[in-house]
Amino acid sequence: MNNINEKDLEQVSGGEFSEIVNTEDVLSFIKVLSERPGIVERLRASILSEEDEQTILTYFLSVNRFIMVARLAHNKTIVELMAIASANDNR
Repeated sequence: MNNINEKDLEQVSGGEFSEIVNTEDVLSFIKVLSERPGIVERLRASILSEEDEQTILTYFLSVNRFIMVARLAHNKTIVELMAIASANDNR
């Protein structure tokens, strides 16, 4: 997998991570985490396996989208993520 830097993430997200995350993204993120324990740590270390990437692509249109949600999820509870997603769903 190619390394993705901050600039790439801003281009994917428009720089506003929380504004584009919806409930489907949060639920997909949870599914990936449950199917691939440790995936966030492997992502941070830039050592995603092919199986990791395939699981991500099962639930997300791209690995970049998963990365964007993972960045938003950092240090947030599921309740906080769902609140952000719910607010965005109602826009």
